[in-house]
Amino acid sequence: EYGQAVVSTQSTGMIYTEEDIKEIVKFADIRGVRVVPELDAPAHSGNGYQWGEEEGLGKLAVCVNRDPWEKYCVEPPCGQMNLANPNLYDVVEDIYRDMLDSFTGTAFHIGGDEVNFNCWNTTE
Repeated sequence: EYGQAVVSTQSTGMIYTEEDIKEIVKFADIRGVRVVPELDAPAHSGNGYQWGEEEGLGKLAVCVNRDPWEKYCVEPPCGQMNLANPNLYDVVEDIYRDMLDSFTGTAFHIGGDEVNFNCWNTTE
């Protein structure tokens, strides 16, 4: 619904398509290894959510790449999910559903740490 699903590591240029992910998971499953995905949220999630305004969903993330980063995040690049935007929850639900379809395990990690309240306090 929101375009081609991709997963990106923190290293530049490392992007995996849904097909890539399923291949990796199959490779691991055959060898008895469980792949546990992480969708780091609500912090460390600014980049990748900028499209929300263009699609009429409002700001899905706040403080995206904001400077000085020390004021708005634990480490650059800054960005946190905009919990004040009700559209965010439908988007995240769809992402979680895609994750459950792509991975064979029953668990995934959501991060949940390093929230910066200065950033959220900029939300209108």
